[in-house]
Amino acid sequence: MTTDSPQRLEFIGVMRGVACLLVVYAHVIVNYARDHKISLEPVKWIQENITTPFAIIQNFGWFGVVMFFLISGYIITHTMQRENVASFLVKRVLRIYPAFIVCVAITAVGRFLLYDKPFYAWDEYLLSFTLSGIWPDKQYIVLGVEWTLVIEMKFYALTLLVFWFHKNRPELAVGLQLLIIGLALYYCRAFDNTFFLFTVSISYVPFLIAGQLLYLLRQHKVSIGFFFCATIASFAIAIYGIRTLHPRYLSADNAYMVTFMYCYGIFCLAAIYSEHIRSNFITLFFERISYSLYLYHGLICFSVLELLTPYVDNHWVRLVVALPAGFIVSWWSFQYVEKPAQNLGRYIIRRARNWRSSADPVSI
Repeated sequence: MTTDSPQRLEFIGVMRGVACLLVVYAHVIVNYARDHKISLEPVKWIQENITTPFAIIQNFGWFGVVMFFLISGYIITHTMQRENVASFLVKRVLRIYPAFIVCVAITAVGRFLLYDKPFYAWDEYLLSFTLSGIWPDKQYIVLGVEWTLVIEMKFYALTLLVFWFHKNRPELAVGLQLLIIGLALYYCRAFDNTFFLFTVSISYVPFLIAGQLLYLLRQHKVSIGFFFCATIASFAIAIYGIRTLHPRYLSADNAYMVTFMYCYGIFCLAAIYSEHIRSNFITLFFERISYSLYLYHGLICFSVLELLTPYVDNHWVRLVVALPAGFIVSWWSFQYVEKPAQNLGRYIIRRARNWRSSADPVSI
């Protein structure tokens, strides 16, 4: 298999934009219409001819989410090759938290202004800012999508735990990650509810490890034999987690793994033929706003749809207004929250490197 260029992975950017649009389609177009008993013929056609016959669940919503998981596993393993623990931590924190915290704060203030109550206590909002997924009794879901970010944070924590092995012994690193997840699932009900909730989120991490393994194979960091064995192990642990914690997602008409395998197959093909996948101004736009759009699409699009409903009868017209509104706000978030936070991360890392260089007696 060919190796990836050290430059920006264009196929990852294209797939990130597609994944986000699939989530937007599932939530804003399909779920909203279903909840408000609105019939949309194109959606009906897709359900009758694509999602139902091929057992793709949640109207491509889970497809988009698991594509994000594979992308994260792949790209994080790619970027960490040139990072140390400190730079890895700084970049991940400033990539995830600023945009998320701003979105949650806007949501909290908006709910307070519209309904004269914040839905949650303010300290619970502050707890949600951590994305730790560790709660004394239950999870507090403010945006509806942060459950996937909690999973991302668990993957980052596992990666940090075996960071040195990833650099020097990637087979051992992957094996340790899978062992930790397997043990957590086995003992998921042995302790208190906090540990159980922790296990629920960590049970999804094997999907990210599948993406990680694909990158390691393409970079010739693991053997083909190890790749197949570890990939099968990650699938088996994912199925064990579903069986243990989410058995409703094992039935033939509602199976997580069926949709995942479609997604995994497409992702593998995209990685193999990555040199033929090129960005254009459209894919680059959605790649850039994908994270902010993932955060804001529910808040903005649903709000616009609700505001327009008393005045505009045609639902397609409402969608034509709501979707661009979500794109515009997401672009604003990318430009004025995400980019400055990422630039700050680069500045901190650069200053730290310069400080270490000046403090190194060899350089004097």
